[in-house]
Amino acid sequence: MSAKILAVQNVFTDRRAYVNALTYSIETETSASSKQGKQKDLEQYKKEKTAVEFPDGKKQDFDYEHLEESYNDLKNERTQLSAELGELIKPVNERKEKLDAYVSEHMVSLTPTQMAGLQDKTEAWTPKILQINVPEANIVDRCESCHMGIREPVMLSAASMSVKGKKTDEYARAFTSHPEPDLLRIHDADKFGCSPCHQGNGRATTSVEKAHGTYEHWLWRSSPGEIWRPVARPAMPRTWCW
Repeated sequence: MSAKILAVQNVFTDRRAYVNALTYSIETETSASSKQGKQKDLEQYKKEKTAVEFPDGKKQDFDYEHLEESYNDLKNERTQLSAELGELIKPVNERKEKLDAYVSEHMVSLTPTQMAGLQDKTEAWTPKILQINVPEANIVDRCESCHMGIREPVMLSAASMSVKGKKTDEYARAFTSHPEPDLLRIHDADKFGCSPCHQGNGRATTSVEKAHGTYEHWLWRSSPGEIWRPVARPAMPRTWCW
């Protein structure tokens, strides 16, 4: 279809340019007799036939009117075919999106050696308190004592951290990666900790309730169900104790 349109277009473009130039000359002509003469020339030119050679080797003669009509019909047909093709491949594209999402979630760009090292590190892991000190802000942050997967080189979802065949629980969600790892490149957790952006009680380790600040003695609570979504703290004096 595109080759057929191109064959017609190569001839039509030149003829249309001449018609437009002659039409402009007629419109700007001040002499009535000259205008009339040019109008006759235009009508005569449009009646002249030009051969179009199609991709299959066949030739066809067109005057200007039928050449323009053929060109527009071919373009409209291509538009219609493109729309029909879009509908036909829509299910394919939808399945491809699902495949890409699955691959993105389950595949990583790590080498086999890196994957083996990550596996060894996980198997050798022992529970311990991880603490980040931010003395300039008087912050002690221990969030990663529980949220241990936020800076791993593999994107960890709640589904990937769940036991196969069992429903995703709160423990699986605690081991997930930070949803926006690019932010960690400009907000180094070793310098800022987590609670300055995500709020909660960064020091607490004895319960989820205390760590997330969802109790009556803590002012800046993490948003329930959205622990990793940054939220703005209200501007207020620190009249309370860490």
